[in-house]
Amino acid sequence: MSALPIQSTVDQLRSAGLSVSLTHDGGLRVVPASGITPALRDLIRTSKAALVDYLRQPVAIPTDAANEAIEPFTEPPGYEGTGWLLGLASK
Repeated sequence: MSALPIQSTVDQLRSAGLSVSLTHDGGLRVVPASGITPALRDLIRTSKAALVDYLRQPVAIPTDAANEAIEPFTEPPGYEGTGWLLGLASK
């Protein structure tokens, strides 16, 4: 099964208000159980292997290229070692 049909299955389960995850022993956990209709139960059964494979895939976390270009903070000349004090204004 390609990634597109399994993504469609995952989207269908999520749109039904269901959350799908892996159990500690590699099975599927679908909650809330009360939201699983007979049609969704059949979908889960027929897609179980693909759902498990999908959930085992590592998640790519996007990086923000702008943050990678930020240089470390250095104190301005004349302030070395004194730090900056940011505090609340006194009442």
